[in-house]
Amino acid sequence: MEYNVSGEIINVDEFMRFQRILHKELYSKIFSRRNIFFAILLMLIYIIQDLNREFSLQKIVIYIIVIGIPCAIVLLAAYSKVINKKSFENYKLITGKYYFTINEINININCQKGIANLNKNNIRKILFDNDSIYIIPKSTFGGIIKKRYFDNEEKYNELVLFLKEKYFENI
Repeated sequence: MEYNVSGEIINVDEFMRFQRILHKELYSKIFSRRNIFFAILLMLIYIIQDLNREFSLQKIVIYIIVIGIPCAIVLLAAYSKVINKKSFENYKLITGKYYFTINEINININCQKGIANLNKNNIRKILFDNDSIYIIPKSTFGGIIKKRYFDNEEKYNELVLFLKEKYFENI
């Protein structure tokens, strides 16, 4: 069985959700909750020991600036619609409309940027949302399959079941 689907990301919110999922998938391997917890714990131990040796308001302010400002900048960059809107416009110019061909052997993603021929070994993860399927590859670009790309909801649900059955090791 083969599914042919096409569509494009039409607004910034969809683009930002896809980017967050890609970043979460990528960074969750490096920055797991356990690793972050231990890093924060070690940093707090160091700061408390340093403040016990010499307590000063100046040191507290320096620690707040050194830790707080980079965290704020990262969060602002990741969740700012203003910053991501420009990225979205560039993304639309590069990719345009996506064309997906999905069968038992591979998933082909075709757009202006190029062609990605993904087999089960090249797919890092397939994630499902209420109205989206996210295909996250190991090396090349991935894509989103939205429910609105289909004529009716039954075809979308068939594709979800098909992917869960044939690509279960990537889910």
